[in-house]
This record gives sequence, C-alpha cells and structure tokens, in this order.
Amino acid sequence: MSVKINKAKSRMVTDHPFYACLLYRLKMVASEDFDTMATDGKSIYYNPAWVDTLPVAQVTGVIAHECSHVGHGHHLRKGGRNHELWNIACDYAINDTLIKAGFKLPEGGLFDAKYSGWAAEKIYLALEKEQRKKQQQQQDGEQGDDQGGDSQGQSTGNAPAKTPEKASGCSWGEVLDAVDESGDALDEAGKAAEQRAISATLNEAELVERKAGNTSGGHARAMIETTKGDIQPWNDILCDALVDTVVVDQTFARPNRRLHHKGIRMPTDVTRPTGELVIVVDTSCSLDDHELSIIGHHVDDIVDAIDPTGVIVIYCDHTLNGEPVHFDAGEEVKLSMRGGGGTAFNPPFNWCARNDIEPQALLYFTDGEADVGPDAWYGRDFQMPDYPVFWITNHTEPEFRGCEEFGEIVYI
Repeated sequence: MSVKINKAKSRMVTDHPFYACLLYRLKMVASEDFDTMATDGKSIYYNPAWVDTLPVAQVTGVIAHECSHVGHGHHLRKGGRNHELWNIACDYAINDTLIKAGFKLPEGGLFDAKYSGWAAEKIYLALEKEQRKKQQQQQDGEQGDDQGGDSQGQSTGNAPAKTPEKASGCSWGEVLDAVDESGDALDEAGKAAEQRAISATLNEAELVERKAGNTSGGHARAMIETTKGDIQPWNDILCDALVDTVVVDQTFARPNRRLHHKGIRMPTDVTRPTGELVIVVDTSCSLDDHELSIIGHHVDDIVDAIDPTGVIVIYCDHTLNGEPVHFDAGEEVKLSMRGGGGTAFNPPFNWCARNDIEPQALLYFTDGEADVGPDAWYGRDFQMPDYPVFWITNHTEPEFRGCEEFGEIVYI
C-alpha cells in the first residue's frame, strides 16, 4: 500500500475519528483502472501514481471525500439519473461539510455555498434545470445565427446536447454504483441491507468521536438521515398532505391502487367533496416544459386523492394569462404553458376572492421567486386564504409581505 495512503489513514484516526470509522469498513485497493479515486461502497480505489502527486493532507481529504459519499449512501441513491451529473451533485452535497471539518481538498473540488445543507437529489434537480436552460439558450442562439444569414460552419440542428463531462466539474474522485461481494449491482433488498449497515457504522462512528472528545458537528446525524432511503416523491408527499385535510373514512371496497402492484391490499381513503381544487401554474419562466409535463403526469393522481367537485387551472405570471380553465369531476386535467412575464403570486388568490371561490385546496406550482401578501405586488385586494394552500416549488419558498406565512411547502 502507498506510504501516503498509510500516513493519511493514520492522520484520519488521530484527527478525524468519525471519518476513520467509515474508512475502516472499506478496503483500500490500488488500481490503475481509475485516474484518481473512486468508491462503490465496498472499496476505495486509488491510483498510486496520482496519490504520489499530492501532499498527505490532500490525500486525507480525498479519502474522507470518498468515505462521505458512502456515509451519505450516494452509491445507493443514483437510480436512473445521469452518472456524471449525479457525481457533480454529490460532490456539491459533501464538500462544504468536509471543508468545515478542516479537510484539505485538491484543486478543482466542487464547492458552492448556496448548496450548503442540500441533499444530492435536490442539487441534481437544480443542476439539471440549469443545464436545460443553457441548452435552450444555445439552441436559440444557433437559430438566431441561422436566421442572420451568413454563418460559418454547420448548425447542430436537433442533435441532443451533451451532459457536462465530469472533467468540467471535478477532476478527481468518483462515486460508483453499489455492488455486492461478487461485484454485481445490488438489488433493492441488497441496497436496504447496505443502508442498515451504514447506519450502524454511523452510529458507532458518532460514539467513537464523542469518546475522543470531538464532535461531528451534526454530520453523523445528517448522514444517518440520508441512509433511510430515497426522498419520498413530491407527488406522494402532496397526496398524503391533501388527504390529511379532507379524509373522512377508509374502505376496502376500492383497494388502494398505489400499492396494488406490490400485492398489498390497503383501504382507500374516503373523501367528501367539499369544493373545487384550484391548480395555479406559474408561467413566468419558473417552470419549463419538461417540468410541466412531469407535473401533468401526476395531476390526475393528485385529483384522485381528494375527489373534488371540479378542477380550476389558473395560469399566472405577473397577472392571469387568459381565463382560468374549468374541468368537471372525473374529467382529465390537461396543462399547457402560457405567458412568460414577471412574477406575482397575489392575482390567483384575488381572483378566487372576487369570484367567491372557496376551493377544497389551492396548489401553486412555482419556483418560489416572488412575494405574496398585502404588501406584495397587487397586494391592495389581497385577502388571506382560509383554505389549504400548497406551494409546490422547484427552487425556494415564497416571501410573505404584510401577513403571516401560510400554506405548506413541497419541493419538486
């Protein structure tokens, strides 16, 4: 084993016992198959030639980096996401904590304070959205060049845009998919067992560090939370929250379809339709066509969860875009993109008040980049809603001006 690797391991034991506990459940494997370092949750693979180019402090930092990937279960949570973009998101999720813990990382490590405390899944969504915007801007620019007349070279046309290469993000370290002892990809049962094993190691690591007189600064607890499984899908969270507001009883007459494919027979929530469901779509470039299509795919399930008397869809940027669209009970709800101006949250609430609409609930799909309340834009006619409001946001929470905060926040 590399002399620097041994020195780094010794330094980890004395200076960072929490991370040392994570390290000693992993095998250190010298391999020229990797340019720098990588982990699959069983081993940390390192390129001896690359390790020799670094000072021991940075070798220690990269080992801690790989241990942190394992502690957060990043090797278990990629799912169908793009490998390179997932690695970038995972790096942003852990490097802030490592730097605060006193580790030295090699040049080129990914760090952005705005991602502090974010889960890798949330960062991935933000990066994916940013990527799509850049691709759209590039396509718009190419179309502009084509329309401008003389242009050198040929347009890429509709060729798919490339996902950012990992080298354009971080040039070292990688988290691989989880494997078993035979090197085969873990199935769901294997992933669950691995999560339990990691959680046990994290609890042990926290105790060891506490006995050593150090504290992990909450890092252990944060890691433990991330190994409890994938983040519950936003549409499931929203359905559960909606049902909590209107459920009257449960019945086995119509078994729950959401669990039927798993062979589990559960009762269906019985609701009493008390009004219409209002769905507001922020059309001020807050949501793109891709996100709107995902939302539209789940809308019928959301509607089915509370069985409203009807559905009203409102499109709004700084004002309502056209007349709200009404759908009868049982009618398929279809969403489309409109508008594209500034953002104001008050108009949909004002419209409901003017038209004496007291919905069963109001769902506001947005990026959260605006304010709401009597002191906000179009605040003169604003009235506090006395019905359930859900802010379904892909970025941040709305600002409340001149009123108390209201509604539940659900992140897409």
